[in-house]
Amino acid sequence: MAKLNTSPSARPFESSVANQLLAEVLVAHALPMRSLLESPYFKRYVNYLNKNYDKPGFKTVDRIIDDMHTATRENIAEVLLRAAKGLGEKWCCVAADEYTSSTQDRFLGITVSFVQADWDICCLNLAVLPYSGVLNIPAMAANVASTLASYGLEPTESVRATVNDGAALCVGAMHSFGDYNRHCDAHRMDLAVRTALGLYPVPKPGQPQDPSLNRGMRDVVAEVKNIVAKVNMSPKVKEALAATRKTLELEGCTLKSDVATRW
Repeated sequence: MAKLNTSPSARPFESSVANQLLAEVLVAHALPMRSLLESPYFKRYVNYLNKNYDKPGFKTVDRIIDDMHTATRENIAEVLLRAAKGLGEKWCCVAADEYTSSTQDRFLGITVSFVQADWDICCLNLAVLPYSGVLNIPAMAANVASTLASYGLEPTESVRATVNDGAALCVGAMHSFGDYNRHCDAHRMDLAVRTALGLYPVPKPGQPQDPSLNRGMRDVVAEVKNIVAKVNMSPKVKEALAATRKTLELEGCTLKSDVATRW
């Protein structure tokens, strides 16, 4: 996809460029298209910037996003083709995992990774497939195979290994791809650390806590989480913290909320 020239002094205002940039914002930040385009506040903002700008409709933005998706797929396919020619047989690693969004929509994510000729690691997201119902081993394996095929990847010729999170579904589905199937090392390390800190497994409501787990460390982590939450909810405290980081030359350090799926 060609890079847009957005310099104010480079060219006069063009609606087509504005439409493209708007679509990129929607995609990059996963914003709800209808909510934004129909918002009276957004319309006022756009009108203030350029009252002659005819804001695009849903079909126009949909078309632009579809074109962006097509261009991205083509770019990925070109990268994979060059890698296949330069690296020979069995040159990549494939990972697949299912996850649920905050709105309880379920997806299957498929990625491919490989070491390039200059020894840099390249990791590409091939697909995020929505699904409903039960995702069993044959269905997951079929989705992975069809996704690889859509990029010209033949599992028996291209895939050296697969990576999974140890769940029976992923292990079973990915077993037929590549020479060997490996449990993700980062996931294993995360489980080990959480177990050592007494954070895993979390007891179900009404069940007693396992006394063998480190309850003291669990309480410490809970207190730290409360502190982070309070800081993030207070603009005044966040500004004071940012000023302190700048004074100590620690501007790259930020507080992060604990999320179970963040390793």
